Amino acid sequence: PLDRWAGQAPGRLATIALIGIDGAGKTTLLRRLQGRLTAAGRESTHVWSRFRNYLSKPLLALARLSGHNRKLVLGGVRIGVHEFANGWARPFLWLQRLDLWLDRQLRIRPAARSGLVVMDRCALDQLVDMAVATGREAELVEQLAPRLLAGLPQPALVVLVDREPLLIGRSRPDALMDPKLLRRRACYRLLADRLHFPVLQNDASLEAADRFLDRLVGLAPEPGGRRASG
Repeated sequence: PLDRWAGQAPGRLATIALIGIDGAGKTTLLRRLQGRLTAAGRESTHVWSRFRNYLSKPLLALARLSGHNRKLVLGGVRIGVHEFANGWARPFLWLQRLDLWLDRQLRIRPAARSGLVVMDRCALDQLVDMAVATGREAELVEQLAPRLLAGLPQPALVVLVDREPLLIGRSRPDALMDPKLLRRRACYRLLADRLHFPVLQNDASLEAADRFLDRLVGLAPEPGGRRASG
């Protein structure tokens, strides 16, 4: 239930991260939340963390030549597709894990020294990308996700923002062009179930989503948010 997470004191949290598929509304909601945190006297630093391929670039370039890393044009939208199953999975996953470690050292930890870190993409989003690219969703969610969560500045509040694809199509039709969108969405739900993240079903108004988040972070401890999770 939501009460398990509600009432976090904003001054005690080190990280607030919104995760989820493209078009779910993470960036809009985080900007609004960040403004309310500032008004409450809680300054924060925004860090966006995805596709930080510090060491993976040579492998990705090689995979492009082999066709395992390619760009598709669907409905006029360029979509990146990674197919790293079988022999490509091991080097891809190891390099991605090293990239995540470097990103934590170079960008996230320095930001945490200034106080609260807010993220609308974090290492857990990259884990979903890795899992879908290699077909190892269950394995990575079970084994790697807890480590990535522990690597965020603690205490960390991670919220899965979910949205029905038909609603996403109204504002972000390009997001629906991802041929693996439904598989990503299923992986996020698996991740939320495994790590017991609160789920914000962002199908109603922005104000309803704001109340949900405010209750979680302690800006509005009284009941008023709405939660619907599967």
